[in-house]
Amino acid sequence: MNQSTIQHLPDLDTRMLSNFVYEINIARRHMTTYPDGHPMIDMSTDKVLALLDRLFEFRPGIGFGVARDALMFEGEWLDRKNPVYRDFASFLFSRGIAAIHFMRHADRDELIRMNQLLRSERAEIHQIGGYPALLDAQRISHVKIIPVDYRSFTTVEEERITRDDYDGEREPLWENFLLGIMEGILDPEGSSQYMPTDFDPRLVAGILNRKAEGHGMTGKENYDAVISSFISQRGTSGSGLRGVPQHKGPGSEELGELISELNPELRRQFLNSTFRTLDTQQTKAESVLGAFPEELIVDSLNQVNQQMMQVPSSILNLLGKLSKHQAGAPPRSNIQGKSSLDSLEAGQRMRLIFREEDPGKFIPEAYQNALNTIVSSEQVTLLKDEEMVALRAILESQSVERQTSAIAFEIMTAGAESDLESILQHNLVDLARFFLETGDFVALADLHQRWVDYLDRDEVAAFFLAEVVLQTLHSREFVVETLDALERFGNDKQEEVRKYILAVGAPFADELIDRLAANESMTVRRYYMDCLKDMGANAHEAILERLEDERWYLVRNLIIILAQQQDTNLIKKLYPLIDYPHPRVHQEILKLMFAYIPPRAERLILEELQSPNISTQLYAAQLADRSQNKTVQRQLMKILRDGALNEEGLELKIQVLKTLAKIGDAGVVPFLEGLINSGNLLHPRSFRRLKLEAIKSLGFYPAKSASPLLETLAKTGGSEISTIAAEQLRLLRRRAQ
Repeated sequence: MNQSTIQHLPDLDTRMLSNFVYEINIARRHMTTYPDGHPMIDMSTDKVLALLDRLFEFRPGIGFGVARDALMFEGEWLDRKNPVYRDFASFLFSRGIAAIHFMRHADRDELIRMNQLLRSERAEIHQIGGYPALLDAQRISHVKIIPVDYRSFTTVEEERITRDDYDGEREPLWENFLLGIMEGILDPEGSSQYMPTDFDPRLVAGILNRKAEGHGMTGKENYDAVISSFISQRGTSGSGLRGVPQHKGPGSEELGELISELNPELRRQFLNSTFRTLDTQQTKAESVLGAFPEELIVDSLNQVNQQMMQVPSSILNLLGKLSKHQAGAPPRSNIQGKSSLDSLEAGQRMRLIFREEDPGKFIPEAYQNALNTIVSSEQVTLLKDEEMVALRAILESQSVERQTSAIAFEIMTAGAESDLESILQHNLVDLARFFLETGDFVALADLHQRWVDYLDRDEVAAFFLAEVVLQTLHSREFVVETLDALERFGNDKQEEVRKYILAVGAPFADELIDRLAANESMTVRRYYMDCLKDMGANAHEAILERLEDERWYLVRNLIIILAQQQDTNLIKKLYPLIDYPHPRVHQEILKLMFAYIPPRAERLILEELQSPNISTQLYAAQLADRSQNKTVQRQLMKILRDGALNEEGLELKIQVLKTLAKIGDAGVVPFLEGLINSGNLLHPRSFRRLKLEAIKSLGFYPAKSASPLLETLAKTGGSEISTIAAEQLRLLRRRAQ
């Protein structure tokens, strides 16, 4: 979409509108490529519906005006150089459609029926009753098609229409004419500012011949301007593949055929005008004259010899060279093979290959008969597993789409002009979408890497604003579809998708973080965390921006990812989160501090163990085992000795016992012995549970210091105490072995 269009659409996501045109054109092509009911048709149609739903957030309907090779949206032309826009517009124009509107609540079946309807030629649609009747018959109520009404167009003999000639009843047609003037399609004199992309030379020649016979045309002074405009605006790009430059300009063949069909007098006038024009446009002379029929070249030379025409010397020399070349050149062919086909057989084979009018028959009849024979046979030979693996490998390596991608890169690497590069870019985008839809992430990653390598070349013709491959692959829509594919294709594709994510890098970071926050599966969350971790610096900026998120569990996971980078400068940026309101985040920062700045961590742990808040003490006690500070150990023992024995106090004391056991300082054993041998009259049940937990913790201390106490308790304690002490003594001796 051009810049002017963007400025006029402030409330609409222009990228989304562009994607909609791309997807509906793909869906339309799939309808002719795949048989009815194929999954690819449903998949492409669903993408169109998804984009329509998002576009309808801005307005109740979406409509496009249709010209021969351009689309209009809300009074503005979409990018007229975009090959996809041009392709879709040309298709709709060929079906006699002036405008198409999409309304809310359209469903998959309705859009599929619409695309099926558009497969019919314009004449068929007219014979059946036209678009309104067909849309009604097909129950298509949320798509409106406005056909071209040729009754609205008339011709007049006047050179110019004045205000007095204006008919107010034709105001819409007049408004369209004014819009054409403003957009440069028509000039104020009423003549066309662009040349049609196709016309029938014989038909035009016939009209000119009849007019010359009836009115005695002598206006040769007008032909120079007409032919000059024709040659200038037709350019030198070829008419083979759509938009791909060739050696001969589009229209050169038509111009030659047109002149050949004129009567002798008109032919001489047209040739004189053509030669004079080409003498001023030497760069186009060879491409234009090279497309003329041989008979026309010879006839021109004969007229020069008979002094019936005056030809510039440069053009005369070129005509001489072309006549010799065409006379002596052998027939050329780019097709290599051992034998050639006669025209009948070649025609039959080409009709078979390009049979778009019957997409249901997408395989030859002979091949279909062979398949039917195999299916109807009573015995079917099954391939062995190893044969199946080998066959699959062969088929995968022969992917037509992969080879097409490789060919596109070969063409560009060899040195492509900017116009060709632009077209190949859009072809690569289509291939990327195909690879994504079919789950070929290896090919997708290869395409991405090849394009990045291509952009790194000094001689690349692409410039930033014209680049569309990375803009598409890095767009949020494409990223979302890639991650959605994980659910579609399952675990088998996880590693391929991960490698592709790492190849693309930063564009995936935000979406991975969003999904990490929302997904309920721990396995999937770990996958996302591994991807973010392996992305390294490509994910750092996105992660750092999200550290102030209110969801503590997301922030905690992001801290864990950054901590795994083991980057000191990165870790320093996390220290301010020590004041994060949720204790689990606070704990993660404390862990980092113990690893990188232990003295500060020791001070913080001690402060929190001395806090009057039991919850703060509890979270601090869970990390205090990382400390080797005797002051911290003494504070832990103080909590055991002086703390309350209510429910929260007992939970804290049990955690302190576990922390001291992890530290494993033999000097704590005598303190525990005093605790076990004491009692508590106010909370006897809670204290008994605390004593049992203390005995269980003795199994983690050095055997030399803990064994005597456990042996005593195993012999003299009550039944429960003796049982626990004996079990811990066995564990202690087993660890000491």
